[in-house]
Amino acid sequence: MACPLHPYHTKSLRALGAETKAQEEAAKRVPFFGPMSRKATEARQRLTAAVVEEVRQNRIMQRMPLLVGQTIQRNDGIITDLLRDIYRTVGRRFVVDGFDQAEQKATEPEKESLLDAWFTRVDQWLDTPEAGREIRRITDTQRRDIIDAINEGLEEGLGTEEVAQLIDDRMEDIDQQRGRTIARTETITASNMSSQEGARQSSTNRLKQWFDSDDGRVRDSHEIIGASDPIPLDQEYEWTSPEEGVVTARFPGDPNLPAAERINCRCVELYVEPNE
Repeated sequence: MACPLHPYHTKSLRALGAETKAQEEAAKRVPFFGPMSRKATEARQRLTAAVVEEVRQNRIMQRMPLLVGQTIQRNDGIITDLLRDIYRTVGRRFVVDGFDQAEQKATEPEKESLLDAWFTRVDQWLDTPEAGREIRRITDTQRRDIIDAINEGLEEGLGTEEVAQLIDDRMEDIDQQRGRTIARTETITASNMSSQEGARQSSTNRLKQWFDSDDGRVRDSHEIIGASDPIPLDQEYEWTSPEEGVVTARFPGDPNLPAAERINCRCVELYVEPNE
């Protein structure tokens, strides 16, 4: 279900040309996709290389699936560093953008303060259980991809070196594909999270509104929530998913969302002053 209408009489964002504004905000994310995809692919390739090296040194074929999990867990700092890089890089742009939406254009001292606060927020967030779940989601996907290759090698009776080479060969394309998905998903999350953080730092009382991409690829649930009225910054969006039941989110791309409601989401959040 769409979230309940907010009790304030609000300005109609859509009547004020906010559809165009939402498209402009979405377009600002596009330049980040390529660079972040390369970073994410490189991070996955480093994890794959660590596993391949361990497999080559291991002589007990049946232990390989366990070895994969242990190796990835031991090297999951690679993904932590990747997320820190994405969130800091993307957030530099959007934390100021969110502040500018909620208030007048930020001064240079305000920009510096916003960036310092955002970088601190990112470092703090990476120590939370929420970030830990996100890191595990990414590494678990890679673990499953590699184990699929190992199981294929075991079924074919391949030796250690042959299995290692099979992993290397199979993961080349998969690491690129997964890297693109990670980059797009985390860029959207970082942009919306930092934008809302910037809006919170403003001195004005603003509401937030979810906007979908208004095309044939939008999830039905996001189209529904995108048609609802603005809500307070501290309130969560809420809707009912046929697969997940009642779902809540602080912003589009919220890491707490189920994968089906988050991966490759392209929605944006805008801010509006209540018309009391």
